[in-house]
Amino acid sequence: MTAGYVLGWADGTIVALAGGLGLVTLGRYLAGPSAGDGIAAAAFTVLAIALGVAALRWATLSLESLRGVQAVLGPTLLVAPAEHAAAASAGAVSGVLALALWSGESPSRAAGEGVAAHAGQVLWSLETVFSATALVTAFWGPALPGRGAPATALLSGMGRWVVLAAAVAACAAVGGRAVRSLDVVWRGFLLALAAVMAILGGGAMFGLVS
Repeated sequence: MTAGYVLGWADGTIVALAGGLGLVTLGRYLAGPSAGDGIAAAAFTVLAIALGVAALRWATLSLESLRGVQAVLGPTLLVAPAEHAAAASAGAVSGVLALALWSGESPSRAAGEGVAAHAGQVLWSLETVFSATALVTAFWGPALPGRGAPATALLSGMGRWVVLAAAVAACAAVGGRAVRSLDVVWRGFLLALAAVMAILGGGAMFGLVS
């Protein structure tokens, strides 16, 4: 379901996308409850708020509309005025940080050896990739050329989108493994920092567009 939304195979809303990520979080808990479940749930909340900043920027919850407006005007992070771009940037950075914390709290099914452990690792990787793609979709596009555009332009636009999604996923995966080694106080601090950035970005965006 989440894959269909972020890849554009199915029309949906930011709310439905966040719901899909929420089900992933719940699935992780059911697969193997751990001490990091609270941080994972809170990080998911921050990630949902970050996605909401992009929705506020364009006054729409529709993923199709988000893609469409960015295809015309450009990525949410770059569209003027500068105040809107700054608020969107705060939302995007908070989303990446929250994603790192969220992916870092993968359950014990991704540890150990054997088929189950390898399957858990694959699922963990796919979850991180799809979540990263959701952030890139909200804040960067894909800003693809319209119909009738040269194939080279289409491939170039898609290539940038794929590279950005891969870069965000890599940052989240590496960051997740790094923060997992920290004690709960430092993870809580990073979570609070991400939450403050998301709330400030969302509040600023709401004030600018209302």
